[in-house]
Amino acid sequence: MSMSSVVDWFAKNANLKVNGALSVENSFFKGVPSGYGLFVDLASINYDPNDVTIELLRIPRLATFSLDTLLELIKDETQYSSKENMEKLHATVRAVFSQFLELDGLKSLLSETTVLVFYFTLLTLVKEEYELPKTLRFYLEDVLLQVKVDNAPMFCEQAAELYGQYSMFVALKDVLDLLEDFFKNKVSCSRSVLPLLRQVYAAISSRSLEIPDEVAENSDDFVVNTTLVPLLDFANHSNDLKNAHFDIDRQTRDVLLLLDVDRIPANATKFEIFISYSPVEDLISFIHYYGFVPSSADKCQFISLSFDRGYLREQEPMPAVNLRLFYKWMQINPVVQLINFQNCWHINDSTEQFAYLLLAFMHSPDSESSSCWAYDPTCYRTFWYFQEHSSKRKEDYISINDYKSRIASLENDDSDLIDLPQLAWSMSFQGDGLSTHRGRFPKDEALQLAPFDNERTFSNAIDLFAKFFLGYIEWRLDKLENSEPHLTSPPLKQLVRLEKSVLLQLLHEPHLYYWSDRQVDCESYDCTLRPLLDRGHRDADRNASKDVLSLENLSLEDYHPEDFTDFLQDELKLYANLV
Repeated sequence: MSMSSVVDWFAKNANLKVNGALSVENSFFKGVPSGYGLFVDLASINYDPNDVTIELLRIPRLATFSLDTLLELIKDETQYSSKENMEKLHATVRAVFSQFLELDGLKSLLSETTVLVFYFTLLTLVKEEYELPKTLRFYLEDVLLQVKVDNAPMFCEQAAELYGQYSMFVALKDVLDLLEDFFKNKVSCSRSVLPLLRQVYAAISSRSLEIPDEVAENSDDFVVNTTLVPLLDFANHSNDLKNAHFDIDRQTRDVLLLLDVDRIPANATKFEIFISYSPVEDLISFIHYYGFVPSSADKCQFISLSFDRGYLREQEPMPAVNLRLFYKWMQINPVVQLINFQNCWHINDSTEQFAYLLLAFMHSPDSESSSCWAYDPTCYRTFWYFQEHSSKRKEDYISINDYKSRIASLENDDSDLIDLPQLAWSMSFQGDGLSTHRGRFPKDEALQLAPFDNERTFSNAIDLFAKFFLGYIEWRLDKLENSEPHLTSPPLKQLVRLEKSVLLQLLHEPHLYYWSDRQVDCESYDCTLRPLLDRGHRDADRNASKDVLSLENLSLEDYHPEDFTDFLQDELKLYANLV
């Protein structure tokens, strides 16, 4: 079935109101094939130039697919040839979904997109055995299973070596593995599950929109639902060429596509409709979700660059300051955000995230050649000592050997965060009386104590960071160069080429550019990359250092609790019952 027939079907069978000037056709953005797009023929519209908008589409709520409407459609008798068929499918979906919710490891991976993928994959696997709601079946068979999108679900396994430090790729692979195993074991089917999962996940993640919905009638409070909106989901993205937007009719809850009259191209009789998927273009995220890199002449673009964790483990920008261990204990996400403005990439130094990164590069108040940070490799003794001062019952004590084993495992696992009080790193800082103090602080308190208002201290930290960052760029480029010839996925190649071009520009500039040096307004945008949490600590024992496997009988002999802090009593009050 052609995509123009899709328009006709939804208009006739799902009560969509389609402006006669609107069509679905092949899109060639800047001469490059871009799948399908929505087009408007102005000759078919009678409009007043004084109008603000022209309604192109009106999609009833029950013709969209969100977690709420999917279940309503499945229970809607009018969508079936008989009530019995509805009840049969509904019972099966409920039973399988209940089993799905009991999966180990699901909690950290659960999202609206994951659940939508679950439902549409399940419906595909059982559609020969059960009658599906007619609207769902049509959208599934003629849209989701037909569109081709080269986004992350199509290459996440191949991306593991190069982009395993990006939580979005790690989580996606984990979701696909989890769903594949579940459907193989719980749903009787003869077909291969993984190719289907890739297709469904790729289509849903590239076509879903964030649609607002009132919390209550006439309420000013809204929730945002991940929703598939038929026909509207053919609209392509461009922040530069945006000439339409979607909205909600608060009376009917219909989704509307509205053409902005003042954005109609001059002298055009037929033109493509563009909406904005996101006002902020994070380029790696766009490749991940949509399979392309958007071009933008007028707006800032972003890349959240996540550092390779293996590289961090080998780096000590100052003596005895291992970056991987420092960032893990301090629960700092090792990500630097870059902003592209006027074809020049800048480090976004205006965020709190960047200030946290800089903490590791701060020198001692007593010497610029040494760090203000001291790491205690035997901090397991501190945890045991703190336990002795807790309200914990003696029979519930953790042995000092177990503390050593546990901490070694946590330090060596794949997670970015150590979920324990920060008692491993001591910070030296200058007090009000100019005397030097030491204490163990979480990142927020450490940032408050950091003398970044001192020009010399801040300049030295920036210089050390720049040296580290340029070294990382050279290492990363070498890794990308060696890997690129072996890649087979076109979107993954596109991602590698994008990263290489950004890193090469940064490397070849006379110096690194920082965003704070630009007197330019840019929409505020925090790093959206999550730390690597989804794998938890399941691989910890595999990666732990070998001495953990044969622990001697440890003791607190020669342990002095005040060696790393001047605030022992304060720390005991805060953390003794948390260890």
